[in-house]
Amino acid sequence: MAELSLLLCYAFSYLILWTTSSLIARRLCGHKGQPSPILDIIALVNLASAGYVAFWIYVMSPKLGALFSVLFLFGGWLWAILSYRHRLTQLVELFSRPVRVTFLFGLLYLSGMSLFGGVEKTPTWFVPEIGVDPPSAVFGIQPRAIDSLIPVKFAYAVAHQNHLLDDINFGVWRFSDRPPVQAGSLLLCWPLTKLFGVGVVNLAIGVLVQVQWVLAVFAVTWALGWGRARTTFIVLAIGTSGFVYFSSVYVWPKLLAAALWLAASAPLIRVWRQRRAPTPNETVLAASGCALAFLAHGGIGFSLLPAGFLALFYRPFRSWRFWLPGIVVALVFYVPWMGYQKFIDPPGDRCLKMMFAGYAEGNDQHWIASTVDAYKRLGWAKFLGRQKENFGFLFGDHHLDHNIVECVTGMIDPQSASADARHGFRTRYYAERSLLGYDMATLAALLRYDQVEQTFRALGFLNLAWPILIWAVLRSRWKYMRRRALDLLVLHTGLTLLVWWLLIFRSGHLLIRHGSFGMMLSLLMIAASVIYDAPKAVRYSIFCFHLIFNVVLWVVFVPTDFARQYLHLQSLPCPAPLFGAVLAIVGIVYFSVAGKLTDWWGDVTVSVDVSAIDATAAGVSGPG
Repeated sequence: MAELSLLLCYAFSYLILWTTSSLIARRLCGHKGQPSPILDIIALVNLASAGYVAFWIYVMSPKLGALFSVLFLFGGWLWAILSYRHRLTQLVELFSRPVRVTFLFGLLYLSGMSLFGGVEKTPTWFVPEIGVDPPSAVFGIQPRAIDSLIPVKFAYAVAHQNHLLDDINFGVWRFSDRPPVQAGSLLLCWPLTKLFGVGVVNLAIGVLVQVQWVLAVFAVTWALGWGRARTTFIVLAIGTSGFVYFSSVYVWPKLLAAALWLAASAPLIRVWRQRRAPTPNETVLAASGCALAFLAHGGIGFSLLPAGFLALFYRPFRSWRFWLPGIVVALVFYVPWMGYQKFIDPPGDRCLKMMFAGYAEGNDQHWIASTVDAYKRLGWAKFLGRQKENFGFLFGDHHLDHNIVECVTGMIDPQSASADARHGFRTRYYAERSLLGYDMATLAALLRYDQVEQTFRALGFLNLAWPILIWAVLRSRWKYMRRRALDLLVLHTGLTLLVWWLLIFRSGHLLIRHGSFGMMLSLLMIAASVIYDAPKAVRYSIFCFHLIFNVVLWVVFVPTDFARQYLHLQSLPCPAPLFGAVLAIVGIVYFSVAGKLTDWWGDVTVSVDVSAIDATAAGVSGPG
């Protein structure tokens, strides 16, 4: 009954963690009458902050850390009961509709991933002392890199008073090379491992924090002033993306970083829409969310850099009253981690060396010095050739395309497949070559890799938004983008792509996993919003193709032969995950269409001076 334990652990954890975080948000705001979206954003930041605090307490003393975890997990329930003792039925106000939809997407993803079992069936080549089953094995034809295991191995080491553990089975990498927020979130729930086991808690909490992208997208669309119908379409389009599904269950903390970044940006987008200066509370909230996003995964830096640049073009954001407290708050969060990297587990900069200098081993130089030396040795000819190859990787990978073509050719001409079988398939993703079959299951697995790794391939049928966008912009002379506030999203996402493309050093490394998942969510939001404005027949046709395509790839042709062989997965769905998936789908549909199509948070609206937006270039000028 491991699959049932997984779903129960997820539901139980979500209930108690969000209850406590939401109560803290309401206590911080007091009776100031903050709109519900702001309260949910504060609650999300509270949740990440609690994980970060738990990490440091566990580092100092695992016993004190366990006490903190118990107080946070169960003290919140006691607090809720005491606060609502005369109106317990109103406890539901702690869970707004977007929060409920976020929970249901996590339930759907976990149910889908464990539909055929395998939650606790751990191959020997995966961390046997922890007992974690990476979901990538369920969908793939070879094991993926163990990036998703680093947070749980880090948490395991800290909880066992061995946070200087040298061997993490990942070459020369050390724990300090990856930020600690997700490891801290696991430590926050570490007492639950006594009940459910480390592997189950890792998957449950990992998915719980990754799916906060749903709440973050709700927050951004609210800040942009988009209505409930448009928001519903956008969330459903993103939620049915294979890339987002896999990234949510792979529990690599990049979606958590994206969620914190988007949630932190929402108050500032609201400020820009309302043509005013930010309040001190909005500044602190945004700075806290951005710092925690960077402490979840450094890849979000590719989104933060363009955002800081664009902020300089809006006059109220150029004030020291905005930057000084923001920088101070960010330093309060980040300086302790810098100290850990330098004094407890140095050097902590191998990721930076790999991204910006092209290597991470055999060099004791600081990452900046390594980057300078690497560019000195590169030369202009190699630099331009590398940039050309990396640009192509935005749209596809010729190695993977060769595999797909070879698979299709083998399916059409079995004689050709028999002749080529001795050579196997060439792959750039893994050290070993895999002798793959020439069948639909193999083709589906290759197309799943395509969605997970390549930027625009990940959007699938949603790429039809780009010709629609060009047509709409040309037809309305740029007013379309400004009317929908798409200009801000398009400008920021374009700059993020540009920064990412120019800064990644190694050829062929412009893969999604090396970038910002905030950028990917922005691309998906833009595409879904553009498609929503198309005629209804076009809109729903694209969505249906998008949905069917991803269901076929990620449900019909799962599990793979690899998963059956090594994880011993069964062919028929398990009862508990099947029930969980049905319940989640019904819940998402109900909360999406029930009630009037007003705002997702009730009657909360954003006051927007549309004439001011149409009269000025978006985000470039503002009140003095």
